[in-house]
Amino acid sequence: MQEDKGKVPLIKDWLQGFMADHRASRPGDGWPEVESVSARRLWSDWFNHFRDAKVTELEARSASKQLGEAFAGEKLWCDEHLETLLKLIGSARAQAMASPPDDRAEAERLSRDCPHCSGGGYVTVYDHKYDGHRAMLRDAMAGGQVRKLNFAMVVSAHCTCAMGRRMRSKVGDEDRKRIPDLADVLAGRGRWQVEDPTGDVPFDAGPAQGQGGAVPAAGGRIDNGDRS
Repeated sequence: MQEDKGKVPLIKDWLQGFMADHRASRPGDGWPEVESVSARRLWSDWFNHFRDAKVTELEARSASKQLGEAFAGEKLWCDEHLETLLKLIGSARAQAMASPPDDRAEAERLSRDCPHCSGGGYVTVYDHKYDGHRAMLRDAMAGGQVRKLNFAMVVSAHCTCAMGRRMRSKVGDEDRKRIPDLADVLAGRGRWQVEDPTGDVPFDAGPAQGQGGAVPAAGGRIDNGDRS
């Protein structure tokens, strides 16, 4: 999935592919036959609700993954999926807006089951043009001239969980500009995405896996973003 910087794909352009993937991940949940009248009605219903809630593809896919984990080994009828997905998306948005706890131990406790970072507070994100190289030369304005500058293509973003929010609250304004916010990534803002465009095994980004260490932030400088 690739998208231009600052451009959020229209729901009608990605919904069919998303629903096909979501359905394939839960084949036993009583889905209607593909191309049937019921299937078209289902698509229309999902489209209307996703449009009204301004759901992005990244939010939908993240919620789909959460649903799969929450109902693993348990049947959830197809007509219950939409409501469940919307609740998960709403919860993620509310969590991203909530004031983080100041106590680190409390933040860790609240974030232990985070589907994005498993409580580490960091999530690996990829430039949408990532091709396996951790950095890439790109044309950019510098000093009033177009120059070739080195851009990091894989970085750590602050997660939307309590631990990620706490970490982000502890860094200064300049670091918040450099270090991506997963809330922005999931909303389709900026050049980052959570999926590896190459489809390879995820890059080991240290703090994004909750194991310590550091990776380049958005500007390319090494920084683990935690000032606690």
